[in-house]
Amino acid sequence: MAKSSIEPSRAVSGVVMLAVFVPALAVADIWRYTSDWVDFSWNVSATETYDDNIFNSATSEEDDFITSLGFNTSFVVRHPYGQFNLYYRFDQSFYLDHDELNDTGSFAGFGQNQNISFGDSLKPSRRDVITYFVGLSRSPETLHLAGQERRSELQDVDLEGIVVGQDPLTSGSARLSYNHQFVVPVNFGLNGGYTISEYDAPERNDSRTTSGGANLSWRISPIRSVGLSYGISLIEFDQFERTRTDTYSIIYYDQPSPTWSLTVSLGASVNDTPDDSVDNVTPDIDIRLQKGFKRGSGMVGYSRSIGTSEGFGGASENQAFTAAGTYQHTDVWSSSVAATFSERLSDTTRTADSRRWTIRYNTGYPVGRLLRLRAGYLFSRQEIAGPRDSAGEVTNNQVFVGLTYGADIL
Repeated sequence: MAKSSIEPSRAVSGVVMLAVFVPALAVADIWRYTSDWVDFSWNVSATETYDDNIFNSATSEEDDFITSLGFNTSFVVRHPYGQFNLYYRFDQSFYLDHDELNDTGSFAGFGQNQNISFGDSLKPSRRDVITYFVGLSRSPETLHLAGQERRSELQDVDLEGIVVGQDPLTSGSARLSYNHQFVVPVNFGLNGGYTISEYDAPERNDSRTTSGGANLSWRISPIRSVGLSYGISLIEFDQFERTRTDTYSIIYYDQPSPTWSLTVSLGASVNDTPDDSVDNVTPDIDIRLQKGFKRGSGMVGYSRSIGTSEGFGGASENQAFTAAGTYQHTDVWSSSVAATFSERLSDTTRTADSRRWTIRYNTGYPVGRLLRLRAGYLFSRQEIAGPRDSAGEVTNNQVFVGLTYGADIL
């Protein structure tokens, strides 16, 4: 395995940028404007990352130091019926030993990330809530594809997908939901969404996803609730047959003590896909057990569901085990750690088969009123099947240190 040799002076130059970039922006109280109905905030960041396998390759690992400069802003408008939010983020990465990746042009590819979104949560009455969200992003794919969005209000267990390389991806999405709280402790909700994913690489498969669903929950006591959920997902690919999944679930939540909580979603997915390796009916499971401690929290979880082989076409069976925790070292210093095993399998879309182990650690410490130090580590080992450079066993280590200067983004 050939490793690139990085001159020490070039690596040091990236770290020096962190020390020079942030103090130069230390202008007093220009980072946030707040009034009775408007809140505008922004910050800038600089991060230095060492990555020992920047192309996520199983056969020819190359390492590099990466300097990333970022801009992050939000605009909030409070009104009688809710709160409108507008968010924008821009990041540009500079590879010290791979200059060909430093495309800084408008809507650039490999090293650039842009994300803009807006939404609102409207309350036309005391018992009704209407929420909408519209987002557009342009970025290279990261180490993994995120897990599919759940059909209920449950937060995903950390389901991770495949190492797919760094193909630039443009994605747009819109979501709309409605919730009504009855006089009795029963809540009814409807939701719908539409997502477009387009890749620059011609060998990748663009897709359009239409989703919808309904849920009904009943709070049977102050610490316990049950519910029913239905979701539908229709995915059209440019070069693959349509995939449809209908999911039916029963949801149970229990908080036996102030520090313990259990969330269980059990159901089944009815699948209409040309992928013969996916059964017509498959289990849909999401279980999480959470514990609060005096100075932190812990969580263990398991999920199993049908997902989409984004960028390739077809369906895949996904499952993941996760253990995670947070710890508050002091009033201002906190850390988090997470370990995950995830699996994504599909015989037809063989390029999407993977098993992955990850360990993450992140910490942050406020150095001053506006300055925050961030650091972390990511280990990833993945077994991938498929006729491409990343097939085989891919190992990746990333270490980063960064500074953020400015206001916290609401």
